[in-house]
Amino acid sequence: MNYVAPPWLPGGNLQTIWPALYARRVAGAPPEYRRERWTTPDADFIDVDHLVSQPAIQPKPTLLVLFHGLEGSSASHYAQAFADFAREHGMAYAVPHFRGCSGELNLGPRAWVMWGAAVLVLCWFFVTDPDRGSETLLRLQWLVWPCVASGVIYLMRRAFHPDASSGDAYRKAMESPVGAGLVFLGLCLLTGLLFLGFATRAAAAELPPGAVRYLPVLVAEQQAHWPDAPLPSALAAQVEQETCPSLRSPKCWNPRAELRTSREYGFGLGQLTVTPRFNNFVEARKLDASLRDWQFADRYDPARQLRTLVLMDRSAYLRLAALVPDERARLAMAFSAYNGGLGGVLNDRRLCAAAPGCDPGRWFGHVEAHSAKARVATGGYGQGFFQINRGYVRAAMIERRPRYAQALGEEA
Repeated sequence: MNYVAPPWLPGGNLQTIWPALYARRVAGAPPEYRRERWTTPDADFIDVDHLVSQPAIQPKPTLLVLFHGLEGSSASHYAQAFADFAREHGMAYAVPHFRGCSGELNLGPRAWVMWGAAVLVLCWFFVTDPDRGSETLLRLQWLVWPCVASGVIYLMRRAFHPDASSGDAYRKAMESPVGAGLVFLGLCLLTGLLFLGFATRAAAAELPPGAVRYLPVLVAEQQAHWPDAPLPSALAAQVEQETCPSLRSPKCWNPRAELRTSREYGFGLGQLTVTPRFNNFVEARKLDASLRDWQFADRYDPARQLRTLVLMDRSAYLRLAALVPDERARLAMAFSAYNGGLGGVLNDRRLCAAAPGCDPGRWFGHVEAHSAKARVATGGYGQGFFQINRGYVRAAMIERRPRYAQALGEEA
């Protein structure tokens, strides 16, 4: 067939969408079908719709069989168009439905098996989650909240319009070009949102431009000063948490990134903090002989910044070794100490030990939930120090770490 598309309808995608919404499906009356049910050897069924409204069928008609596409049926626009073609040319016409597509649920337990397998996989993720389910729950949130929102919208519709039918509204809208266009725009919006959601997840594996440059420096410092660090990728995620308001921010992985508030001044890849009460830059120079000659005027040196971050994390990690045997929990507490001080972590552990059911040797869901830090928003920060500190640890250990785990060949 030598089909020439009009100039206003270029490309196969638009040429597929347009007839589904606007094209005339049949020249006359809609096709009428006679349904035949075939029983399958596995005690299930397949429905076949045969065209019956044929004015002049041939004595030995040619049989035109259409196997519909994904989620299609004999009511699909292309199925009706083929039925009209068969009727016009005196052909027999049949549409066998794939299981579950004829409007009736099949008898086999295939869907239950699929959902059962999904539940088993989810249980396996929970059992093998090193953070005892916390990471798995966090990764499920992006799926759960849209489902909750859809459920709320459905309940509100049922409450205010109990007789309304979404299917009837859809069919009514499709009767006019304007309605069909609105449906099309709505589907485009929904598809776009889903695409953005999945694209955001896919982009998680991409490194920020600054990380491409300075991640090798961090790895070199970690290998030199903390070769047995339990999760090097978490150190990289910590740098991202310290410097990246967004992955495209000019501050992200930038040795010259600075934070100035009325309370403090922070700079560099590890955001070393200087306040009227304490000066982390002065303390950093005491961590290693190679840092003793580090001058404030040369504070933007990326290698020394990353060396300081590694050494500070290592110091807190080692001081917690006798108290917290689990390496990941200990690293989480070291990150909490980096952000809010080791004394705060030790006090949080004491509060946890005094609380029923709380294990001071575990961070997520245990020590994490207990603290004397302020929970009310603090001026200049938008949230309390408790939320800042706990969010800091989760970002480094869970949310931001997968992209660096992939880059470093670690298990996510």
